Amino acid sequence: MSGKGDYETARYYLEKSLASGQADPWPKRRMAVFSNRGFVYLALQQEDTVRQIFNEWLSTAMQRTAKPIALLAVVGLSTLLSRSGQEERAVALLTMVLEHPFSNQEALDRAQKLLTQLESNLSNELFATARASGCEKKLKRVAAALLAHDDTSHASRSSIDSAA
Repeated sequence: MSGKGDYETARYYLEKSLASGQADPWPKRRMAVFSNRGFVYLALQQEDTVRQIFNEWLSTAMQRTAKPIALLAVVGLSTLLSRSGQEERAVALLTMVLEHPFSNQEALDRAQKLLTQLESNLSNELFATARASGCEKKLKRVAAALLAHDDTSHASRSSIDSAA
């Protein structure tokens, strides 16, 4: 998709699909719609909606122990963190995603792409420190810290940083 109109069209069809699938007996299909929906809203820069979508997605995935889905939600929330100037935290979370054995290819690709972009924004020392911190993080604690602050842009540095 190249233009904002393409994302608006995608948003329309994803919302329609989500509405028609409320009673879907295959929750994995609904989760796929959630992932696409979150990244479409991210491309449209509708950050309040994105935050709500990814928080709901992360919460549901953690309740169902759907780690690959939770990790993809962490990538989406990391994008919000990076956009709000919290690049070091985003790098740490993206590193956790890249190191996690349950990350699917989409999560790996999205995490690596954003990590590459963030690398040029941070000094080598800050980037290396954030990467090292990410290697120590655990998904369950990270998810709890992110969900405890329903507003990712104002998440407490200490709670997310200490989610190792």
